[in-house]
Amino acid sequence: MAYALTKYTGNGTLVTYTIGFDYRQAADVKVKINGVEKVADTTSQTNDYSFPSSNQITFTVAPPDQSAITIRRSTSQDARLVDYVAGAVLKEADLDADSTQAFFMAQESIDYAQDAIAASDVTGAFDAGNKKIGNVADPTLAQDAVTKNYLENTWLSSADKTSISTLAANNSAITTLNTNMSAITSVNSNETNINTLVSNIGSVSDFANRYRVETTDPSSSLDEGDLVYNSTDNQLKFYNGTSWNAVATGADVKAGVSANDTSPGFLNGKLVAGSNITFVENNDGGNETLTINGTAALFSAERLATTSEAQAGTDNTTGMTPLRVKEAITHNAGTVSNAAFYGFKQTNGVLQVDGTTGGGSEAYTLSDYKDSEFASLGLTFAINSNGHLLVTTP
Repeated sequence: MAYALTKYTGNGTLVTYTIGFDYRQAADVKVKINGVEKVADTTSQTNDYSFPSSNQITFTVAPPDQSAITIRRSTSQDARLVDYVAGAVLKEADLDADSTQAFFMAQESIDYAQDAIAASDVTGAFDAGNKKIGNVADPTLAQDAVTKNYLENTWLSSADKTSISTLAANNSAITTLNTNMSAITSVNSNETNINTLVSNIGSVSDFANRYRVETTDPSSSLDEGDLVYNSTDNQLKFYNGTSWNAVATGADVKAGVSANDTSPGFLNGKLVAGSNITFVENNDGGNETLTINGTAALFSAERLATTSEAQAGTDNTTGMTPLRVKEAITHNAGTVSNAAFYGFKQTNGVLQVDGTTGGGSEAYTLSDYKDSEFASLGLTFAINSNGHLLVTTP
């Protein structure tokens, strides 16, 4: 606490301030604004301030905003207020005056000591009490304190100050740089790749010219082989020298099957076959193959007869399977009545063709014929008077 010192900070409006201590006479009160001592009005003249009461002063003009106002008591230290004389009467007023002078000077000394820079009990370093230190000489030794003026105008050159100002102006960029330090370190570790990229910048630029992302298909700077991603169509397209064409996506890719095929399509849609032939694509989207399947026969001359065609026996352009032959025989044998068939004759273990036509005098016996092959059909055999083999259907 201060004993003979009161401090204020001006606000540019307030003119009256309280004196926070006792004093012997008005001349002992000293007032300063920003370190400049002001003159008191003690003769009813207009000066810097006056005493409207014993514990107040009023400034003629309000101290400026943020100005430092100091009201301090300064008791005379040049001469004693009381000089005791031998044999004189010791008066109370003289004792009080002498004691007050000593007491006030002691208080003032304490205030000066407390208001000075002192060593901190916590850190041991000098503590300026969060106040500026002024009137400091320029440093000469390595550990001397440095003033703002010395730092800005002696130690730093104009170029240094320009660089610092530039640094301050780019503080945001420096902060971003620090935030991206990991990425910068990664770039540094990939220096070789970056140098390779620089060496091939022509190719990179060429790719940039070749590939574009647009909302419409480009109409200028076109070269065969250019690529564009049309963000409106959501399609990747290539330029073939005359027009833009979509690059097919998905499991299958449309392509021509020969150099003469200018219309891309799927493989099974590019091959054409006749009737009774089908194409089957295998392993779509991978290593595709095409299976060709034929139904009935590949060609009309080898087409198999149907049941009705086999029974009719009028078509000479179709083939016959064993089943169709059986169906034809069964059907047509049932329609034969008293018909004579040329058969096979067994003579001494050798089958001979009977050459008799329209009857004959040769007498045959049933045992001469092999009927076992037809037993499953339910046929019966007999020989007529002319020696012909008769086959009777069920």
